[in-house]
Formats: sequence, structure tokens, C-alpha cells
Amino acid sequence: MLMTLRDTKNNENVIASPFAFVIARRSRSNLIRKFLAEFTLSRKNEILRSAQNDMRRARNDKLVGIFI
Repeated sequence: MLMTLRDTKNNENVIASPFAFVIARRSRSNLIRKFLAEFTLSRKNEILRSAQNDMRRARNDKLVGIFI
């Protein structure tokens, strides 16, 4: 899986692999820190959305069980 970073200083896209993140994370680059923060937030939102869908599905299953 490749990830795209936006280098605003040079106004270009940089493609990086997850392995590059491990090395780059140790640097003090604002770009890397911002991207990691955004990636973490998007992953957190994805987990929350998945949990909400599971709750909705469980609620719907209970209703189907009542009407049968």
C-alpha cells in the first residue's frame, strides 16, 4: 500500500510506503507529523463509523426478530 503526502513547501506530491513512515516519523518534519495526525484521525473515524454500522445492524436484527 502506498500513501501520498503533499509537500507544501515544494508544492508537489510525494509517494511513500508504510515502511518509509517508520523512518520519517523519527524526523521533525511538520509535513510528516501533520499527515500522521490526519491518518490517525481518519482511521479513528473509520472505526467509529464501523461500530455505528454494527450497532445499527444489531438494532435492525432485533426488529426483524420481533416481527417474525
